[in-house]
Amino acid sequence: MNGGKPDTQIMVSKTHVVLVTTEDIGFFDKDGAKLSVTRTIDFFVNNKTKMPDGMLMSDFLAANKGAKPAWGFGDCKAVYDPYRDRFWFLATFNNAYPGDGRMFWGIAVSNSGDPTKGWRTLVAPAHRRDDKRYTNSDFPTIGIDQEAFYVSIWVYVGNPVIEKEGYCYVLALKAAEIATGKDLNATNMAEITNWIDPQKHKRLTRSTLTPSASTGVGDGSSGTKFVGRLDDSTVGIWALGNPFSGHPEIVSWTVPVAAKGPYGTGTKPKQKGTDVLIDDNLGDGIVSVVQQGADLYLASQDVTYYGNEKQPYTAVHFTRVTSTGPFGKAPPKVTADITFGAHSPEERGLKFNYLHPSLMVNKFGDAVIVMNSTGETIYPEARAATIYHDRTTADWSALVKSGEAPVTLSPNKEKYTEWGDISRAALDPDDNIGMWVATQFGTTDHYRLAIGKFLSAQTGRIVDGWPGVWANTVQAATAWPNGKIYLFRGSEYIRFDIASNKADPGYPQPIAQGWHGVWPEGIDAVAVWPNGKAFFFRGSQYIRYDIAKDKADDGYPKSIAWGWPGVWKDGIDAITVWPNGKAYVFRGDQYISYDIKTDKADPGFPKPIRNDWPGLWVDGVDAGVTLPDGKVYFFKRGDYFHGRVSTLPAHLSAAN
Repeated sequence: MNGGKPDTQIMVSKTHVVLVTTEDIGFFDKDGAKLSVTRTIDFFVNNKTKMPDGMLMSDFLAANKGAKPAWGFGDCKAVYDPYRDRFWFLATFNNAYPGDGRMFWGIAVSNSGDPTKGWRTLVAPAHRRDDKRYTNSDFPTIGIDQEAFYVSIWVYVGNPVIEKEGYCYVLALKAAEIATGKDLNATNMAEITNWIDPQKHKRLTRSTLTPSASTGVGDGSSGTKFVGRLDDSTVGIWALGNPFSGHPEIVSWTVPVAAKGPYGTGTKPKQKGTDVLIDDNLGDGIVSVVQQGADLYLASQDVTYYGNEKQPYTAVHFTRVTSTGPFGKAPPKVTADITFGAHSPEERGLKFNYLHPSLMVNKFGDAVIVMNSTGETIYPEARAATIYHDRTTADWSALVKSGEAPVTLSPNKEKYTEWGDISRAALDPDDNIGMWVATQFGTTDHYRLAIGKFLSAQTGRIVDGWPGVWANTVQAATAWPNGKIYLFRGSEYIRFDIASNKADPGYPQPIAQGWHGVWPEGIDAVAVWPNGKAFFFRGSQYIRYDIAKDKADDGYPKSIAWGWPGVWKDGIDAITVWPNGKAYVFRGDQYISYDIKTDKADPGFPKPIRNDWPGLWVDGVDAGVTLPDGKVYFFKRGDYFHGRVSTLPAHLSAAN
């Protein structure tokens, strides 16, 4: 799936993955097997497509002696509909009819969550139905909720430079009727064009509005919200009532956000190995919005500056807004405001540009932003970052796929090349936890797509997520009842403060000085039991440690074979205790569920890690620790894995 500007999109049902670009639409199963790939324009130019006047494409082609519409095609958008188990896909084009320069939408909806079982395709005007003037439309966004499929776009009338002649156009379609074969009519579609003043809200001419239901995970009971950038430091939020009522109630609010630089400044990002610049044309638009209960999550373009430089760099701006009462009556509160750019910890002085963001939020309120990065020292690459629901800061962005070459396809005379409008993230409806991401990265044939899935966990480098801890490995770890985590490597240990998220001063220290009766040369694993005891493991032996007395109990060490029925007798790699009365013991690529009450391994173990621990290293772990708030961390060499006890292991998720 290669070609020109991709406008990358991804949709995920319980059984399938659909990838969309301006060039191709591809169907895959969740294991990555390709089922089919079709040129996107051919997907719409078929005999069953309904034209705006109700004519079938087959009749249209016959009337025009087989001549296909000369469509200028782009701005693809796609979303999975969890309420009806269908995929929705939209693209904009012009010249649907000979001599007609207006913009139109191609809309496609699948018959089910299996994209290979057929689609319905139709064409609709990307402007008011009564508007017969020449129009040019741009920056479409789409959304889906229990009632409607929404499309929002900015319509330029005549010359797009004359902003006062444009209007924001929102079209709502009764999703159930359209999906099941009803034609567009006055009762199943609603046009809303009078709620935005283009003179008052000129910024919206560059960004249009994004429906909060754009992911299909919005809280329908509180109404779909529409979001747009008003000025350098203000976001507008509109709550839309029933769009099919004839006069839907519209309530608005403005929210201040901390911009790092003036929006709309614009920049043409550089890339390694060429003087061809990337034409980043998203400007200051809000490009991704997710509603999750009382929270709205926003991702947009920003600009930032390095030191005293006057040159702006593109950045990605994340904002979380929380309702404090009835919308429009109680002011919402900004609970997170993060810019990925010069102020991000991962920059380390490197002058990178971040662009093309998309956002997704799972049922826990954890967010993933997928984005691109480029600069003089790197080829265009794919990145993603996680922002957990209880944090106001972000873990540094992780590399999804590094760039392999500069993007240089068809640069214009000013040496700019267009390279995508947007990335896309999608929630996995199978558990409403995992989040899929799709974006582009630079290659010798212009670009390829990078696809990934974030689970209820995140991996990162120890050096980035655990300040003051050894960067290359952790051999054992456990959480103590005093609000500390103790981490071990060789003959040393580190005391890590959970509240401040950093190692305490003065560490590492020798095990011999702080742990009376424990092997001074090092341990393999350690876990704290609910009875006030801790257990240390080394080789085929273990030591029971009294937490209150701060020393090992008399008579230890003892053999694992004597005290741990069903556990490997000659040693373990890691052990961690869950709040469900189980301890999980790891060795190599296997694990054992150990019942604390009966003091023995559960029947049927050991089992492969691969089966029940999605996202965890399948070949084993070095250490693991569970925190009182339900978070769990595993370590392997210089990396760590962050998950939740409520969703791991996978075979317990239904019970939890």
